[in-house]
Amino acid sequence: MNTTLRSLAPSLVLALFLVGPLAAQTSIHYQETFAGLTGNQAFSAYGWSAHAGPAASDRSGNVFTGSNDGQFVSGSGISPDSTTGIGAKTFATTGRTAIEWTAEFAPVSTDLVSSISFQGRNDNSADIQRIAIRIDTTWYVSSATFANPTSTVWQQHTLTFTTGAAAWLSLDFVPGSSLSAGVVLTSDLPSGNLTAIGLFNPTHAGTFRFDNVTLTTLAIPEPSTCAILGGFGALVCAVFLRRRRAA
Repeated sequence: MNTTLRSLAPSLVLALFLVGPLAAQTSIHYQETFAGLTGNQAFSAYGWSAHAGPAASDRSGNVFTGSNDGQFVSGSGISPDSTTGIGAKTFATTGRTAIEWTAEFAPVSTDLVSSISFQGRNDNSADIQRIAIRIDTTWYVSSATFANPTSTVWQQHTLTFTTGAAAWLSLDFVPGSSLSAGVVLTSDLPSGNLTAIGLFNPTHAGTFRFDNVTLTTLAIPEPSTCAILGGFGALVCAVFLRRRRAA
């Protein structure tokens, strides 16, 4: 290492120390706890949609009335944080596919998405869920699956977001027309805006409940923080140029 670089090393280390934590900061962009309403509710009451079966029948307005065939938000209060209301889906027909999803948040660039998480509870440990996303107008589901080994314990599930092809399957989802997962992508997710998220249920054997759906994004530094870092960077460059001229 030459003399100039050696003298600048402490400053560079300090810069990395300051920038590193900022780059790692995240914030909650959207969260749904299904709270605030009492009694059984339709998903639409919370700004969500629900579709079921290979023809993606619209169940967004369905409210449980004694039948075990449908999707709805339960007002039983059996949730991981004891709030009133939990997301729930229950079907009489074994094997039916389903999706519960929302677009009630502001679209966000996929470059800023950090993670998508939820808490779940399955009556049947064989049931699995995949996280569904919509980039602009095209749907995808995670290749990772999420299950719950017990029907009485809520599990925390988190998908660290990546655009890597191996992490995603195509999803043929047209409300009122089609709903089925495809194959693993052969190329990375396209750049664009995340416009919707949800949970895709490939098959069904028992009741599935979910809550606390959270979309986390990378935090954009405050203008004052950017100004400080920019000033620090300018200072380092000035010192470097001054010492280079003196050498």
